[in-house]
Amino acid sequence: MYRIQIFCLFTMLTLLGCKSGQSTTEVLPADSFAFELLDSTEAAKTIIMDKKEGFFNHVTKIDMAIQMKKSLQGYENRTDLLESYLSYLQADVSDFTDQEKQNLNKVMIKTMNLCNSLSPNLVPQPVKLIKTKGKHYGDGAFYTRERCIIIPESDLLNFDEDSFLAVLLHELSHIITRYNPELKDKLYKQI
Repeated sequence: MYRIQIFCLFTMLTLLGCKSGQSTTEVLPADSFAFELLDSTEAAKTIIMDKKEGFFNHVTKIDMAIQMKKSLQGYENRTDLLESYLSYLQADVSDFTDQEKQNLNKVMIKTMNLCNSLSPNLVPQPVKLIKTKGKHYGDGAFYTRERCIIIPESDLLNFDEDSFLAVLLHELSHIITRYNPELKDKLYKQI
């Protein structure tokens, strides 16, 4: 029975957002709202933090150079390249527009209602949303770091609520399993 519950959780987090026509208009109380939209100042500080998995300790010189579209010449020292890379990431963040905030609010309410229907403690709070211009990974490339979901501007400009919900649920599954290794192990054993 427990295996079925775990499998259902995994399936919901990865696929449920693909359903169209879901209508969730309930406004969540402020104390249960697990998302925070970061302005560019906070985003610039936050995008370069990763104490949980140590991404910046492991990213290779070639990966950094590719993302920055720079040659490795002049960067014999990884520390100098990393410093340049961190600055590059910080310069790639932006503020959310009022329309983007409204669109994200709708999707976040749906997302939290879906997650809370499984367990009110499923999502490690708060989850921070960061908008990027998409220069380092490109258009359409969402990713997570710590409790942050990094969102490319291209997907906010071409906003589709159902598609965005599916992607947000997928990215949340990374955060949920990052902060709950036992659940992660159980889910992967089910697959």
